[in-house]
Amino acid sequence: MVNFWSSNVSNIIAVPSPNGVETPAHRQIPGAAAGGLGAEPTGDLATVLAERNTLVRTNRTLLQTIDTRRAEIKTLQADLAAENAKPTPDAEKVKTLKAAIETAEEAIETAKTSIATNIETLKEKAATLIAGGMHPSTVTARGVFQHLDGKDVTVPGGRPADFGDANPKTFLQWHSAVQAEWLLSQNVAPGAVKQIDLGAAKVNVMLSNDGKTVIPVDQLTISDIARLSQADQSSLTDATIWKDLAARLNLTKVAPSGGPPPTYNTDVMSALRSEITKAETTLGAGNAKVFMDQLDLLARRAGASKIAAGDLLDSEAGAIGERFRRALAFASVPEPAKMTISQYLLGLRVNSKTEFALYVENDIGTFGRASSTDGNATIKQGLAEFMRAERAIRASTMARDAMAPLSGGVRDPRMDVANLIFRLQSLYETQAEGVADSGTEEIKQLHRLLNDYARMQRMVTETVKLFDPSNTDQTLGLIGADYDNSVFTDPSPPNEEVFLTNYSFSVKFDGKVHYPHAFEGARVAPPYWFRTDTGSSLASRLSDEDLAAVSMFSLDTEWFGESVAHPIEALYRIERPRQGFISEGEYLGWLEQYKKTSWDGYSTQLSDTVTQLNQQNQIKQNEIENATKQRNRHFDLGNNALSKMNEMLQAIGRM
Repeated sequence: MVNFWSSNVSNIIAVPSPNGVETPAHRQIPGAAAGGLGAEPTGDLATVLAERNTLVRTNRTLLQTIDTRRAEIKTLQADLAAENAKPTPDAEKVKTLKAAIETAEEAIETAKTSIATNIETLKEKAATLIAGGMHPSTVTARGVFQHLDGKDVTVPGGRPADFGDANPKTFLQWHSAVQAEWLLSQNVAPGAVKQIDLGAAKVNVMLSNDGKTVIPVDQLTISDIARLSQADQSSLTDATIWKDLAARLNLTKVAPSGGPPPTYNTDVMSALRSEITKAETTLGAGNAKVFMDQLDLLARRAGASKIAAGDLLDSEAGAIGERFRRALAFASVPEPAKMTISQYLLGLRVNSKTEFALYVENDIGTFGRASSTDGNATIKQGLAEFMRAERAIRASTMARDAMAPLSGGVRDPRMDVANLIFRLQSLYETQAEGVADSGTEEIKQLHRLLNDYARMQRMVTETVKLFDPSNTDQTLGLIGADYDNSVFTDPSPPNEEVFLTNYSFSVKFDGKVHYPHAFEGARVAPPYWFRTDTGSSLASRLSDEDLAAVSMFSLDTEWFGESVAHPIEALYRIERPRQGFISEGEYLGWLEQYKKTSWDGYSTQLSDTVTQLNQQNQIKQNEIENATKQRNRHFDLGNNALSKMNEMLQAIGRM
């Protein structure tokens, strides 16, 4: 999008003289009253100014002395180290070198003291000059080096040979101030686009609305347009060439809607607004507002401009939407259901022929309707981490808007360029860090889901290992259970098989009967069998987390409830492979029996899905790496700008 923040940095950074050549115009000093170009000061004021300039030159000489002495010390220290490294150092030479180093160090300290004294004197001279009527800008680069605009300040040295031509062939080779001067000589009004026939090609240029800058319309990029003033952007949209420019860069003329500040929404942004509003109940009003605030600011920034790049707007809104839908997916996971099995048994003990009655109500864990094996604890933590990172992103964006408001300029007049760059650098870094943090949390959630898949894979692998290679017709249930093992055993010693004459039980989710069962003369059906202990049964092999995994991957909805997708699966559109682990006939229930080929096939399905999840893991890793690079890029750009500014200040100080 263009013109997110309309602060014009060129209004803050001074423009140097062309090619470093100081011209008479550049030597002129603004007067106190009008702030424009004025005459050189005279009398006592001129004397003070000359003294000030002498002090500046003296400091420059002192700085050069310091540099020379430091280089001298470096050479002397190297000679001293070489002498001391000899088997028998020359004591007199060592003494002489040390004395020379000490003398150079004293010279440096003396120079530093002189510079400090001169600086205090320079402050006094500056105060005298200002009190005498000179404008404070006389001591700034902006006051000394004026902007070449082709009107008030022109390039010295005369005009190009073809300056008077209606279509000068060397136009593109001219200094921008000469180009502006030519356009003004052709009565081109500020904000108007002029087409120039160069012979081999035609170029379109526009004179800025302030009449000081020539804008090469044919070469404009989205970034270039973003740096134009709103007046210049508006002039572009009114020009004949706008249609071609808009088609080339996919730009749109903004028609703001709503009250101040004006807003502008694309179809993607409007659709996302509707999504966020509908999700307030599930996501929570506070969390939904975090995303809506970012979308509002994006729309206001677009509305404050005259030109919008729809693709960039949609891209930024899409990034907000992607993070919103991820948070919504994690907020939409229902709580796992508590599963309780009630049983009533009336039967005959096999060996003693003794009738008995037994009633058991057993809470076998919170793994019904499972999305994960830890009762959604990790999923809830993930939602909290996503929203923490999102609030940091929102805070950074809003802080940038507060610092450089949509109306243009910088809100704090005391903020210089260095401070502005540092603040923006820090805020961009914070935003990139928030994006990287949320991506890292998504990877953590993915790894937790992969652990659940690994748990199910382990149980299937153990089942496959129990097959007899010589028996191709053999069938086994999960963890090797067969028909004969699917029996109920009396919890009290001695553990003996029971043949039931009457048997009934029910499964409850959250205290409500979910599915009743009643058999007569039948062996007990699972899943209660999962929890018995008959030596070769699953009791010592399946933990509550294992049972939760069975619930996640089971097709047996009557026993475990409707299985719910993990939010990571939903986000990546990955279908979890499920298997029927329980079988029930009219008079018999047992763990479903499959041949080895079937278990091998299910194992392959699990492995293929794990591969898909790992591919998504790599994609997310790459996204985090890119976000980290972007964060480092902002940091490097800011540091480079500050370093260049520091070098410029040092160069000025040495003048």
